[in-house]
Amino acid sequence: MRPTVYLPRAAAALLVLAGAPAAHAQQIATRTDLATILGATARTETFDDVTDPARGVYAMSTHLPQPGPGLPLTSATDMPNRGTGLIEPGIAFTNPNNGHWFAPAGWGFFGNTSTVYGGTHREQDLAFTMPTRAFGVDLYVFASQPIATTISVFDLGGQLVGSTTLTPTPGQFVGWQHEAGIGRVHFSGGSGDALGVRMDNVTFGAGAAAPVTTTPEPATFALVGGGLALVGAVARRRRSA
Repeated sequence: MRPTVYLPRAAAALLVLAGAPAAHAQQIATRTDLATILGATARTETFDDVTDPARGVYAMSTHLPQPGPGLPLTSATDMPNRGTGLIEPGIAFTNPNNGHWFAPAGWGFFGNTSTVYGGTHREQDLAFTMPTRAFGVDLYVFASQPIATTISVFDLGGQLVGSTTLTPTPGQFVGWQHEAGIGRVHFSGGSGDALGVRMDNVTFGAGAAAPVTTTPEPATFALVGGGLALVGAVARRRRSA
């Protein structure tokens, strides 16, 4: 009678691990794709409330004295003459050097048709304070001085999971997804105060991020190969017993 061969637990675990796709980040091509991923969880910040005349006079881009350099801009921020609740809950904006700027349509030569937002001194951080697996933004820079912009995506633990560098045309969409969750996005670009990246239509949500399948790394193949060799050795020993 042929002896029964039992798969060692360790080797079985290796095979299961190798067969399970890891959680990886990937770029989203279009807003249509982003809408499909996010579904009903999608939330969008347009920044239009900030320049709404009903919320106070705000005829041009102004360096707000609040919340101040390095401090976050959130739904709880009390903007002068406008109060709180102007920013969608679930996101926070900071930059390391300065406050927060808003440019209504047609101001600043960005090519924008509605209000855009951006930090000065070339850098800007967007953090998510609610579960977020995918996001997308429309980017703007000075039309007369196009600059390269780098978008770096970090997971909930602060690890870099993806990045891309481009010279955006006015309103160019950039989006990313990460199954395990996105914690922060860093935008950088420009060579002076006025040349920092601007953004509009920040869309985000928990959604059901599309699975990302990847080819196992060479080290993974080696690990699986070692596990299979162990299984074969045990099988041969039991057959000869």
